[in-house]
Amino acid sequence: MSNTDLLEELKKWRDSSPDPKKRVPSEYLGKMILDIATHYMGHPDYVRYSREIKEDIISNSCIRCLNALPKYNFAFNNPFAYFTQICWSCAMTYLKDYYKDLNFKRQLVKENLERAQEEMPTINIDKSYMNFLKMMIGSEQITEADAKFLKRQKDAIIQEIRSETRTSDDEEDE
Repeated sequence: MSNTDLLEELKKWRDSSPDPKKRVPSEYLGKMILDIATHYMGHPDYVRYSREIKEDIISNSCIRCLNALPKYNFAFNNPFAYFTQICWSCAMTYLKDYYKDLNFKRQLVKENLERAQEEMPTINIDKSYMNFLKMMIGSEQITEADAKFLKRQKDAIIQEIRSETRTSDDEEDE
């Protein structure tokens, strides 16, 4: 795929209908956009990200590129740069949101860990669980399995607190 091939496909797309809403990109144009997005995610800056994250960014980039087709200025003969810039912008937006969510999750885990240590010294929390939480606070990613494990552990601790609270309330009532 070359820049001239991409420009020719864009001109075919533009000339297919006078109304931009009725224009349908060809399969070849769609493949070109997919190739740009896929190869952009092969950049060394994105090597450490998981396949799922890369696939999300690629699909978001393709959608944005297709939505930006009517906005392309044909006075510039470099559509490759235009679509690459859209892919970059999409990746930055996705990663910004991803890290915002990840930091929020880390903060919740950290606060819950500190609160569990301060408020519940009598509850016997498994040391391996505590070490796991401390490790997750400092790690890069919390996987879905880790999040489910954390939720099960949190639910068990809450259940234990509720049962202790009920027994202490029952004793006070007597």
